[in-house]
Amino acid sequence: MAVAPARVPARPGGRPRGRGPGYPGPADPADPRRLGVSVSAASQPQRALGTRANPAGDVAVNVAPELTVAAALRDLESRDPAHRERAIQSVAGAILVELGERGPSWRAAQRHPRGGDALEALWRVLDDERWPALRGAAFAALGQLGDASRWEQALVYLEVAEDAAESESAGADTIERECALIYISFVGVAARDGGEPEVAARSLTTLTQALGHRLDDVRFQAAMGLAEIGGPDVEPALLAALAHEASPRVRTQLVEALSLSERPSPAVVWALRSIVGAASEGLETRHAAAMVLAAARCPDAVAQLVESLRYVDVRDDAIEALAVFPRDVASTAVSPVRRLANGWRTPGATRVRAAYALCRWSDPHGARWLQRLRFHPLGGVRAAVRDARELLASDRPTRSVPVDVR
Repeated sequence: MAVAPARVPARPGGRPRGRGPGYPGPADPADPRRLGVSVSAASQPQRALGTRANPAGDVAVNVAPELTVAAALRDLESRDPAHRERAIQSVAGAILVELGERGPSWRAAQRHPRGGDALEALWRVLDDERWPALRGAAFAALGQLGDASRWEQALVYLEVAEDAAESESAGADTIERECALIYISFVGVAARDGGEPEVAARSLTTLTQALGHRLDDVRFQAAMGLAEIGGPDVEPALLAALAHEASPRVRTQLVEALSLSERPSPAVVWALRSIVGAASEGLETRHAAAMVLAAARCPDAVAQLVESLRYVDVRDDAIEALAVFPRDVASTAVSPVRRLANGWRTPGATRVRAAYALCRWSDPHGARWLQRLRFHPLGGVRAAVRDARELLASDRPTRSVPVDVR
């Protein structure tokens, strides 16, 4: 059967949908640092099957806000910290929804009739030292709104005294530092897209310097923000940081930051080839490197992707990445992918991805199992089957292309 080139679902910033082994990000969905997973995924190939991305492509504001602007402004004055937290997390997204814009958006509050009230309320939160988590969420919200007025305050959180190393383990300090970097990243993206190159350049300078910070959490957040603002131009800085980085979690983040490029450069591919086969690297780092190499059609990714099939949180990505390779290159993946496609205990969406990969490899089992899954009781699985069949019939070109690393 004719098959279409698969799109590699390279995802920025870790695991937006599931948490793999050793995932270092915050587990609490209310933690404002979750907004820092990615500023924008617009340059990334969306997941191919059953989880189509929002056309806006913005991770930070894809989820509809829980409150309207009016309700958020009301609850921002509540004495209940839980109500205030929800309001802070909702207000920027609600403003952007009413404006019909995606964030981060430069000076968005100035274009909304209640934007001034929102800014003043968020500024008051930043000036209240009793609630570090709320201050962190307020930083993220102001960043989404492209408000650069609290830039100097954000920088203060990065200037940690050398004798305060113990504070790295304190949740309050960590949240404030990471959210200050998220704010700088959001403002930088908003400024770049809003025609303010000087502000964007200032963000790039700050984040580049943060890659050399002594604290892991600062370097962790700086990597993704730098890539999302600077794109391919910052690859040399990220590669230089990767060469000297000792922290496994930061190494993984640097690799995932490099994955934001639609076409990995030969230098990136060359560096990641040494990572993907290194036993000294953690699974998270090796898997992230393999995903980037798959986008570049580098066969060195296959062995790691086959290993990743053993781990529930990353196997869906591994299946779709393996599907971009010809069957002769991915021959070691055929048997385990067949087992996943036919496994009665395997989740339906995973079975669809496995059947899709088999169809890409002209394996007759794939078409048969895909046909069976058309009648799955879950609507999401049936939608994934429709996506798979459309991809297989469309012969649409992939956005990821081979890279010559000779």
